[in-house]
Amino acid sequence: MSSVQITFRSVSYSSAIECHIDKYYNKLKRIYRKINHCRVVIDREQNNRLKGIMFSVNINMTLLGKEISSRKQSQNLYIALRDGFAAIEKLLEKQFKRKNTTRRYPFSLGEHHMHGEIQIP
Repeated sequence: MSSVQITFRSVSYSSAIECHIDKYYNKLKRIYRKINHCRVVIDREQNNRLKGIMFSVNINMTLLGKEISSRKQSQNLYIALRDGFAAIEKLLEKQFKRKNTTRRYPFSLGEHHMHGEIQIP
């Protein structure tokens, strides 16, 4: 069961887009199991005479009481989705890297010195 909430604004519903989002979400959920919820809002911006139609993708994820978000725009909706989830993945990597830092401490056992690693949760 997927806990992804998808909202289409000014864009017609598409099961292909929904499957695409589920694929990205499930990939992240396998790696980062502490993700609680994902909210994706897809919007079509007003026509810009220089850029044409622009799609906006807002992704909000909650994990362990914190919320991370990404907003990407592109003329191609699939590129905006890809870039949005790539940005979320980088934020998740940064968040979990900060929590799982490895520090080195020298341990002393009498005359013998041992070096090892301690994981700090």
